[in-house]
Amino acid sequence: MSMSMAIRSTIELSEAAATDWDAIVIGAGLAGSVAARGLAQQGRSVLLVERATFPRDKVCGACLNQDAVAGLEAIGLGDELRRLETQPLERFQMHARGRSLCLPLTGGVAVSRRSLDSMLVAAAIASGVRFLSPVTVRVGAAAAEAPLRTVETLDSKTPLRGQTVIVASGLASQKRIDDERSESVADQHSRIGLGLQCRSFPASFSSGTIYMAVADQGYVGLARTSADVLNIAAAVDRQALRSCSPGQACQEILQAAGITELPDLHTGDWRGTSPLTRQRPQAGSHRLFFVGDASGYIEPFTGEGMAWAVRGGRAVVAAADRAIDGWNGDMIAQWTQTTRQLVGGHQRWCRMLAKGLRYPALTGSMVRIVSKFPSLGRAVVRQLNQEVAV
Repeated sequence: MSMSMAIRSTIELSEAAATDWDAIVIGAGLAGSVAARGLAQQGRSVLLVERATFPRDKVCGACLNQDAVAGLEAIGLGDELRRLETQPLERFQMHARGRSLCLPLTGGVAVSRRSLDSMLVAAAIASGVRFLSPVTVRVGAAAAEAPLRTVETLDSKTPLRGQTVIVASGLASQKRIDDERSESVADQHSRIGLGLQCRSFPASFSSGTIYMAVADQGYVGLARTSADVLNIAAAVDRQALRSCSPGQACQEILQAAGITELPDLHTGDWRGTSPLTRQRPQAGSHRLFFVGDASGYIEPFTGEGMAWAVRGGRAVVAAADRAIDGWNGDMIAQWTQTTRQLVGGHQRWCRMLAKGLRYPALTGSMVRIVSKFPSLGRAVVRQLNQEVAV
């Protein structure tokens, strides 16, 4: 199946509404598609609901690190990944205040989210998942001890019912469901995510390298996902975006870091996100699991975000499978603990790095120190790319 082809719904809304599903998965990104496919392979009836029309682009660093690639291999999608156009990642290059630092990477790839997510949805459909798109839904309040959980389409108010609901709709996920314990709370200093697919760029941006430019107002990551596309993903202070356009803000970061200018930044079709760094006190509610970015997010660096999504999508299969057989309230705390164990350690590293990057003098010092003692930088990269058992 060509990943540039439209992936259409495999079920009408009326049929979906007439079915009591074992699981309804909201969001067809990495976490949602992996979870939906896994449950279907367990023999469960699964409805995967996506608000966008596929294929679609997404604000993302577009880098799968070694852990993410291993996760897809573990669930039998390694061959499908290799059939996509990918760029093996060999190095991470940071620029700050005119200084640069280069560290080796192994096992990861840069890949278009347009292609990757389409491949995952196609794999889910092939495993028996029913796909409903483009449809936007909202999770209704849970009735006490109700055997089914209901979500409702925003336009027609059509109810969809499932024994479990998996919310995997990313940073744009419903902020609050049921009560404050499952509310997504953004950090007050959280930056805004920006993304652009750039098709006009200097040849000095070579394949196999993640470039990162760091300045006072944020950082910009760049990686080639194909011979003619440079993926740009940035985390920028909200205050900076009040006074200039996304393109201007990112250009200023590149200039301050000492990286070549990109003409497409001022005219490109930028996409944005809600504030990036956020957390939910608990990763679930009655018959409901948050997974991937919907459960909480920290600004990543070398592909950690997609690795967290793959891990969560794999792990929630067992949790949701048990919930379908028989729900009990302890499952909320159990899933919250599982989520923290899967991503908590790596997110703590990313949180420390993100805080350090907010202080340019500290960043410059870090670049100088790691340049003299590269083993320190390699140790951090190994920690961030370390495979985690699911």
